[in-house]
Amino acid sequence: MKALFFLYEGYVDWEISPLSYMLNVCDVEINTAALNEEVTHEGKFKVKVDLNIEACDPSNYDILIIPGGEPAPFDKDERLLKAIRRFDERSGWHFARKKVFNIH
Repeated sequence: MKALFFLYEGYVDWEISPLSYMLNVCDVEINTAALNEEVTHEGKFKVKVDLNIEACDPSNYDILIIPGGEPAPFDKDERLLKAIRRFDERSGWHFARKKVFNIH
């Protein structure tokens, strides 16, 4: 199983830490993606992601996870919405806390 975490400026890292830990314990491969090659989470740590969201192929992943925080203005960014739509079309799972993304 493979999981893709979409990270963005200001995401809340502690919300996904337990999940990423559990996925690792269960031998799930994890990749991170963002709109840029580096993001800063709410705790002000800079994180270099594995790949750009536009380079993600949903067929390589079983789940897309978008952590909490305030994703605006990214929630309207067509690059992210396109990726979510591609996950949705292939019946992949995608989870986002608090924010509902209008993908249609």
